[in-house]
Amino acid sequence: MKKTFAEILSEQKAEVKSKMSKKVPEWSEYSLEYPSKLCTEQCSSSATARYKAKLMERVASSRRPQMDGETQGCKPRIADITGGLGVDCWAFSEVAEAVLHNEMNIELSDAVRKNFEVIGVQNATFSSVCITPDTVEKALSPFHPSIVFADPARREAGTGKKVFKLEDCTPDILTLKQKLLEISENIVIKLSPMADISLVCKSLGECVREVHVLGSGGPSGECKELLIWMQRDWKGPLSITVADAGGSQNTITFTPGEEAESIAQPAEEIAPGDILMEPSAALMKAGCYNLLCQKFSLRKLSASTHLYVAQSIPDEIIGLVKCFTIKEVLPMNGTSIKSLSKVYPRADVTARNIPMSSDQLRIKLKVTPGDGLHIFGCHSDALGRILLITERM
Repeated sequence: MKKTFAEILSEQKAEVKSKMSKKVPEWSEYSLEYPSKLCTEQCSSSATARYKAKLMERVASSRRPQMDGETQGCKPRIADITGGLGVDCWAFSEVAEAVLHNEMNIELSDAVRKNFEVIGVQNATFSSVCITPDTVEKALSPFHPSIVFADPARREAGTGKKVFKLEDCTPDILTLKQKLLEISENIVIKLSPMADISLVCKSLGECVREVHVLGSGGPSGECKELLIWMQRDWKGPLSITVADAGGSQNTITFTPGEEAESIAQPAEEIAPGDILMEPSAALMKAGCYNLLCQKFSLRKLSASTHLYVAQSIPDEIIGLVKCFTIKEVLPMNGTSIKSLSKVYPRADVTARNIPMSSDQLRIKLKVTPGDGLHIFGCHSDALGRILLITERM
């Protein structure tokens, strides 16, 4: 029997509510409005929103005293010019003197206004201006923001096709940057994790002060967001911070120059009992490769094999790397490949820096996923192509 429209609508609402309860569990006790499924898919999680709120506090503490007698350490006034469902704005409201939620979709803006009343956010104001070079000053100047936040839409209007270049997003931050920095000393933008960090920073220029690469859900999680902090008149070095917004409180901060000057210590020996470390997606995205060796005395399998071995796990990188105990080290030859499934019939498989994909290697080894084992087929400068039989710690 066909479902009625009311039944379909009810199921969609239940699905959206279930998704939001996982994404923003703090909102699950309230009866809130979600105008569309899309707005819930595109909104931040509470974990990443709270990370951004902490960043806003740091940004605020960097502010120079203003002409009107304002001093450092004052709570910021944060204007979110791409407000969306308001999760980021809600987190900002907890650390700000006032927040401006600007969302040009009027239906969504009205829903956020009502939701904030229910949640109890009392320091927010609302607007629905399409931010362009012609409208931005009129939209923001009356609010006097000390920080402007933007999460530009990464889909083409009309087609819905994904875009990744900064100038293709809406609003176009490259076009707006100068006017925004005249209105506010600081701009923080959220970008797709697919964006190229070096190209973005080159496009935005010397005003980029910090890049934050956020992972979610520990070392097995995805790279979720890139955050770029721009500051008016900033001339200092650019720093990159890697953080896990969903678990470990550990972070790694470095400059591109430090990575460029670091020399990887090669793993001349790999033996059973050693700990194998696989960097998180966020660490890889940030380009933190050789620096891991220098900072934490790790040994790297080869220049292009981003796997590391050590006798113990440095406390500073717990949560930013996956750790495995090496059970056996085998040459990647015909004998090992043919006999391996008899000893290890079930294991996850990863190929690194060898001429085949992980799926191709798994099929060649004739193993199926499971049993808590993980086989790495990889290249080592010292041993050539090898198979590492490991167990997840």
